[in-house]
Amino acid sequence: MDPAFWHRRWARDEIGFHRTRVHPMLERHWSMLAPARGRAVLVPLCGKSLDLDTLAERGHPVVGVELSAAAVEAYFQERGITPERTVVGGLDALRSGPVTLCIGDFFEFSPDAPFDRIFDRAAMVALPAGRREAYRQALTDLLAPDGCGLLITLEYDQAAMEGPPFSVELDELERDPNLAYRSLEVVDALPGHPGFEQRGVRALTERASVFGHRTGSSR
Repeated sequence: MDPAFWHRRWARDEIGFHRTRVHPMLERHWSMLAPARGRAVLVPLCGKSLDLDTLAERGHPVVGVELSAAAVEAYFQERGITPERTVVGGLDALRSGPVTLCIGDFFEFSPDAPFDRIFDRAAMVALPAGRREAYRQALTDLLAPDGCGLLITLEYDQAAMEGPPFSVELDELERDPNLAYRSLEVVDALPGHPGFEQRGVRALTERASVFGHRTGSSR
């Protein structure tokens, strides 16, 4: 997806993808993934998500990566926070307390160390099929050897609607040579996403999966 597309969406406030509450799958499954406080969490394509607050409140240092500077600035402005400016992983960043939000292309993010945990609610589904393999390789490189992540995806008839968000089928994930995925929950998501039905989608499911490095992978 052309970065200009997302810059236009934020500039026009066309952010229907932004949730006004914490994602319920994060609330239901995160304690299983990260019972211990203090584990660093990476949130790709984080926007100004309320999920960042929840992860920080659970005791995690949180690092988000977001293409749009407007989204990052809005996160702190809406909370009445004046962040400090810094550089993390080669990207300009704003930081306050446990939350650091990096501004730039996720594929150019190069931190000093991998992350114990990753939470992906909106990143993989934002990418067309041709870029998702490179994205999963980036996750492989950014996840600590004993780390794991929580991934939330959508599944629908891609012929009925052009993304984003795109449909990411479970069999696509299962073909990943480096990361193993285990489905935790699948729900009927169409009632909560009327915009999909308006665009011609007749069935929509949302899936939560836990992922980690495959045993014997090349990493």
